[in-house]
Formats: sequence, structure tokens, C-alpha cells
Amino acid sequence: MKYKNSYYLRLFAILVAIAMFVAPSSVSAREVMSFENITAGADALSNPEADNAGLSSFAPMRITKTIETVEPEFPAAVSSGWPPQRELSIKDEIAANNKIPDLIWFRAAKFRSSEGLPPPIAPELEFTGYSRDFGYYVVQFDGETTEERKAEILRLAQDTPLGSAIFYYIPNSAWVFRLSNDIIDEIEALPFIRWVGPLLPSFRVRPEMLKTEHIPDENGTVGITIQVFQKDDYIELADRLERNFDIELVEASPGAHHEYIVIRAKPEDVRDIAIFAALFEGTEWVERDYPNYPLNDWSRWITQSYNKVGMGSLAAGWNAQMSVDASHVPVYRRNLYGQGQLVGYLDSGLDTNSVYFCDPGVAVPKTAAGWGVPVDTGHRKIRAYNYGSAGTGDFDDIDPTMGGHGTHVGGSIGGDNEANNPTGGTYDPGDGMAPLCRIVHTDGADGTSGIWTPADMNTLFGYAQNCGAYIHSNSYGSTAPTTYNTDAQECDEFMWNNNCLLYTSPSPRDLSTSRMPSSA
Repeated sequence: MKYKNSYYLRLFAILVAIAMFVAPSSVSAREVMSFENITAGADALSNPEADNAGLSSFAPMRITKTIETVEPEFPAAVSSGWPPQRELSIKDEIAANNKIPDLIWFRAAKFRSSEGLPPPIAPELEFTGYSRDFGYYVVQFDGETTEERKAEILRLAQDTPLGSAIFYYIPNSAWVFRLSNDIIDEIEALPFIRWVGPLLPSFRVRPEMLKTEHIPDENGTVGITIQVFQKDDYIELADRLERNFDIELVEASPGAHHEYIVIRAKPEDVRDIAIFAALFEGTEWVERDYPNYPLNDWSRWITQSYNKVGMGSLAAGWNAQMSVDASHVPVYRRNLYGQGQLVGYLDSGLDTNSVYFCDPGVAVPKTAAGWGVPVDTGHRKIRAYNYGSAGTGDFDDIDPTMGGHGTHVGGSIGGDNEANNPTGGTYDPGDGMAPLCRIVHTDGADGTSGIWTPADMNTLFGYAQNCGAYIHSNSYGSTAPTTYNTDAQECDEFMWNNNCLLYTSPSPRDLSTSRMPSSA
């Protein structure tokens, strides 16, 4: 029984976090320029097919197949003769890539290092050399990329301003380094190095940003996220953007693995801003920042057994019967109701006075600013409630545009009406998947129909984990194209570096339409 209970505990932890198991979405991309199928990646050191897009770091990588609609003004820069002009399956394309050891594969360009650098994807992105004593370089290894070989490069470059560093992987067998300009020849001379070249501005921006027209978000602006290499001067770039463009600076802050700038701009300025940012020597990646929208579908019996007998008709709404045969709920039958578990989630807020969450006479433990862990007051349902974004979080869930979505999601996860005893086989219609768990909530209300998230998702998950939650549910999605983007990368980063945390997000019925955060 010991091993069976352990199995069901793990199963229960997964089921709790995906209470919204199948989430139909009415959200459609307004500006879909590319699509990716993403299959599970392995360790970047042994997986030469991992994705880049200027997004990879030490997180588990992704193998991708991208079909892009590329406008004539920025054609993909590809050396003549490669890739073959035919449709390839993901498996075939990876196999073909592996046979070309000198291939360098960015989102904007695929080229053979033996043939030199490709032309820029836009004339304004012409590379004229680094103005500082150091820069960011693509170092392609000849053969196996070992930790010892990478360490040798870092040793040779130890006097690099800001410090020598290695950042992310590029297929095939290449990594991005911060290096002093005066040691490049010495590195190229190493017996295990195939090629060294600068990280071009074209490699630092999502090509779709270079379109001349951009459909704005509902507030009339376009959000832009800029990653800056860690320790580089993101404040200087933010200042330059404010001086040169009519923008709203939403955030400029350091992150766990990158520095961040988030701005909102006029649609007609997006192309110029993207080029301006990509030319900044410390920029790592530029992409659109799409708003998040709530996605969720209530389900308990379906998740546990797919036995819908007795759940009522569509006309009866979401209400299910108060008691149910044990065969409907095999997880509950094993006395697993979330006892002793904490689950984190971010949404529009939480109605702490709801019958499913209230604990009269016991204070709700709140984090009113920053990401500090509040003292545990012993509240029966809430371990921590974070105010969220400064100036937008509000410790409630009454925003008229959100319709109580955060309370609904929290109820799906762990709502518990004490008037009914789930352990006795009587389930309130509003009880959650894990009625006896406690919640770690971050308020993402931003005054619109969207959901705020921090610039670095590592911050969000770190807060939940520091409060004791090792499951994090995210019942929202965005209008971002179905591609692996910055937010998805950060989700992978955190789980890679903290493999005890389980992150879940809503999955549409058609997996090909998955968007952030489901693309993580």
C-alpha cells in the first residue's frame, strides 16, 4: 500500500493543478505570423536540435519546426543550396540538420558558418562592429560541446568587461558567449572550435516585429518585451527608448537570468523600436508582449474518471449532484483531498469572503508589496495572497471586466464549502479538485480584461515555492502566436532549475493552437 499511496499522491498532485483540464478558448490570434510544433527537449549539452530564437539559456530546450509567413521586406537569410526546398517533417528536418555540422540555425536565418555571416534581415540591421571592448559572440564547437571546453573559453576570456559568460545554445553545437574582442583570434585557434562570429542584430529580434503594420491591443497600443543580457546596462537602453520614442515604460528590472524592459508603444512605431533595440549591443531578444486573457473550464468527475453519469444536463448548468458513487472519483476514494498541500496560481484576484474560502476571525496572510513571504496566520484556505502588480492588484475579485474569474479558478483548484464534508462523500457543487488544500494566490488584475504577469515569470514561481507551493496553475492564455516565446522560456527555466515544481496551464482541444503559457 505504501507504493500505491505514493503513486496516487503524485497523480493527485497533477490532477489538482489541471482542474481546468480541457479549456475551450474563444481567444484567437490577431496577428499570427508563425506556428510551431514543440516536442520535448533534452539536456542542451546533448541535444543539438534545441530551439533558440534568442530565448534559450540553461533551461531545457525545445525542438521546433517553424512555418513562417515572411514578408518580402525581410526575407529569411539562408545560404544558397540550404535548406532543401521541400516540405519536411520535424523528424526529417532535424535529421537533415544533424548532417550539416557547420549549420547555424536562428529563427531569422539558417546559414553555414563555413560560408560566413548571412545578410541582415532588414537593411537597418547591418552590423558594423562593436563599439565597446567586448561583445556577444556565437561560438561553434567542432564536435562534442563539453563543460571542460566551455570552461576553457571562459578562462581565456576572464578579463572581459562585465565578466565572461555563457548564455544560450544555438543549433548546431554553438553557444552565445560574452567575450573581449581582443581574444577572438585566440579562441578561434583552439583545436575544438569550428567558428566564432558576432551575434548579429538580426539574430536578436523576432522577424515579425519588422512588419510595417501591427494590430494594436484593445487599449490601442502594442506591448514590447526586450531581454537584455544579464549584467548589461538595461537602464541605459530604457532611457534611450524614452528619449527617442513616445512610449510608456511599464517596467525595467533585473531578472533571474536576463534583465527586462517592458514598454507599450504606438503601432506605427513598433518596427522602428524593434530595430533600435536590436542594435543596442546589450540586447538579447526583442518580441511582442501580448496580453493574457482568462481561460478555464470547470471539471472534477471528468478529470478523475470521465464518468459523467448523474452530472446533469447542459440545461442544468455547471451544478453537479451533491453526492456521487465512489467509482466516479477514484482519487477521493483513496482519501486524497489535498490535505497538507499548497497550490499556487495567478489570476484576477480572490474573493476571500466567499463561502469557499472564508475563515471568520482569521486574518488573510498578505504580501502588500514585493515578493516577501507573509507570516502564516493559519487561515484554513489561504496560505498567502500577493498584491501583485504595484498599482493594479487590489486584494479582491470584483473587477467588472473579469467576472470573478480568479475566484472561479481558485474554486476549481481548492474551494471548500465547510457546510458539506467531502471526506464523507458529499461534495458541494462549487468545491474544487482538492477541497482540503490551501492556496498561494497572486493578484493579476490590471484594470482591464487582461491578466498582469511579472516581466520575469521566475519571480512568480519563486514566490509560490518560497511560500511552500510546489504546484502552480495558470488558467489564462494570450493572443501571442503559437510559438515558443520569452514567457514560455522562463517557465521552462524555473522548472529546469527547480524540478520539484509542477507548472500547468490550460490546454485547448486543438493542441496546434496552444499559446503562451501552454507553449512552455
